[in-house]
Amino acid sequence: FVVSDDLSESERAQLLGDIDSVFAADFSNLDAEEFTTAREALQESLTRIQQGIGRRLAAVPGAARDPDSITDAGAGLNVAYRTDEFEADIGSTPIGFEKSNIVGGVTWRPQVSENTRLSVTAERRAVKDSVLSYAGVKDPLTGETWGAVTRTGGKVGVEYDNGKSGAYASAGAYVYQGENVADNHSLDLNTGAYVRPINEPDRQLQIGVNLGYMSFDKNLRYFTYGHGGYFSPQDYVSIAFPISYQQRQDQWTYRVSAAPGFQRYEEDDADVFPEDGDAQALLDTLATVGLVGQSRYDGEDESGFGMTLDGDVSYQLAPDLSVGGRVGYDTFGDYSETSASVYLNYQMGA
Repeated sequence: FVVSDDLSESERAQLLGDIDSVFAADFSNLDAEEFTTAREALQESLTRIQQGIGRRLAAVPGAARDPDSITDAGAGLNVAYRTDEFEADIGSTPIGFEKSNIVGGVTWRPQVSENTRLSVTAERRAVKDSVLSYAGVKDPLTGETWGAVTRTGGKVGVEYDNGKSGAYASAGAYVYQGENVADNHSLDLNTGAYVRPINEPDRQLQIGVNLGYMSFDKNLRYFTYGHGGYFSPQDYVSIAFPISYQQRQDQWTYRVSAAPGFQRYEEDDADVFPEDGDAQALLDTLATVGLVGQSRYDGEDESGFGMTLDGDVSYQLAPDLSVGGRVGYDTFGDYSETSASVYLNYQMGA
């Protein structure tokens, strides 16, 4: 970017010479006068590099240097099949995104006793934390595309439910991959219990407690080339108290839920360019000589209150056809996410 084809030959030669002088600088075996002369020459080279970078950045269109919020749109497809013990689905992330992925999964839930089931799941799912992780983005300067992350793996669990109360536990492992995004691996542990003060055919109130743990190999939550734009802490623990209520009335079905709780996570420092060793090495050098402020993102250690809210309403158009909408809100610290969707659900054999 700094040394590009639209520079004149003399400008390019000067800039490359200045960069070479910085990397090749050697102050050993110099007397005082030679040291002063070499230091002044190096300082002049650093100044010219800094000015050159500044001029090049100033020439970049404002939309590329300081973009507004990023958006993307498309239509997703999904087909699912379900029985009492088996579930399967296949579909795609919205067609029309910068990059679309095939997603889906299978779950087997055999009943091992009157109130207890095992659960085994294999799946590939989209990571929806950001536009980068979900849809992918394109750099307006280089044309490079990255993002559109999926998580592929599985989990095993056990569930107990006697109608009035229940408990569950599961463990899962996943690989996170995206286009031009560093690979990542995660471990998920989850357990909880609940009671149903109201458990009637047309309405249900459920109150519970949930404990969760999550760990990733790498912190890839940033948005520079090679990052995935998704939350990937090295240690994450949470305790939440989910409450949900649902009711069916005539053709309408309503569901609302809230899960207040406490969360804590730790993140490691992260390279700015985790997939480009040459660019990262150059950035490290520029940070060392003071041309950029830093070459790595600082890790974080945060804890505090979190809240998840969800709502869903649907209308039964026919015995096998319904239409509905969902809204959701999730917040923790300075992070917040709002989601909304509408859907048309056709059940074959209903």
